[in-house]
Amino acid sequence: MESISLQHGYPVEKPTIYRSKFYFVRFDDGTSGYIPVSERPSFLTEEPEVTLAALAASRQSCEERGNPKLNMTKEEVVATCWGTPRRVFRSRVALTREYTIYDRGRFLTFENGRLVAIH
Repeated sequence: MESISLQHGYPVEKPTIYRSKFYFVRFDDGTSGYIPVSERPSFLTEEPEVTLAALAASRQSCEERGNPKLNMTKEEVVATCWGTPRRVFRSRVALTREYTIYDRGRFLTFENGRLVAIH
């Protein structure tokens, strides 16, 4: 894998035709250019190999814990790869129904404390 290290970068605040600010960058090989400030969240803060190793470990852990299965309790679901939900909604009709919302549009439906639907 070839990599280029960043030698110098700073926000450019000169007026431009663009709405966002840019980082002026100069690389070790002498080339230079601009990177939009909006791309900053994509900047790697560690070696790519370290990031890949952490991602592989996370995937392995997820495979070991598995996915939610029907009739699981809320505690059993939290112990799966899905973990803790972002939000929980409760309704009380004839049954106690609970909807747990996860990342990527996933959600689960519990009735009386047991998993009855995976969406």
